[in-house]
Amino acid sequence: ANAGSAFHTPTANDRFGFGGNPQLKPEKALDYELAVRQQLTPAQDVELRFDQSVNAFNAFNVDRARMEGVQLRWSYGAQPWRAQASMIYQDPRDLTTGQRLLRRPRWAGSAHLDRRLGRFDLGGDIYAAGNRADVDGITGATGVVDGGYVLFGLHGGVRLDARTRLQLRLGNLLDHRYQTVNGYNQPGRTVYVTLRYTLPG
Repeated sequence: ANAGSAFHTPTANDRFGFGGNPQLKPEKALDYELAVRQQLTPAQDVELRFDQSVNAFNAFNVDRARMEGVQLRWSYGAQPWRAQASMIYQDPRDLTTGQRLLRRPRWAGSAHLDRRLGRFDLGGDIYAAGNRADVDGITGATGVVDGGYVLFGLHGGVRLDARTRLQLRLGNLLDHRYQTVNGYNQPGRTVYVTLRYTLPG
């Protein structure tokens, strides 16, 4: 079980940047969390988590908001395989109007699977999210809904020596077109190449 508080001061960009709100005031939040975790076998476990946050942060002041959610996570780790899957369901709500908070999906889920092959490793992942309430990115009209989406990715790597590793990642494999904020398209298919070196000690 956890409980805590948070304090957020708007940045200059939040107040005066593009789409900013000069009237923003600092926001405070209270967070509560309760979780139970069970070891199913030596290689896998499952966790159920409940959480609530009162007064979530937005691009405009909300007098009183609440986010309640439940998350279920499963993980497996026994060489050469590693896997994890999680799902969250939440109710982001403006307590003054009763309306759903903007740009927050009601549900989201992800999963990934990795396989080690000597010096090499391969893996894939999937992320899915439900629709989001939003405002029109051009007119500011309310009642807009950003559609849900599903993204697939692949990744792999090779250990060149004890300290050097080359990694390749393909994101948004199917080149899906989607938005998390109305009027702002997210990247299409992406390719990332990373060379990582670990310093001694």
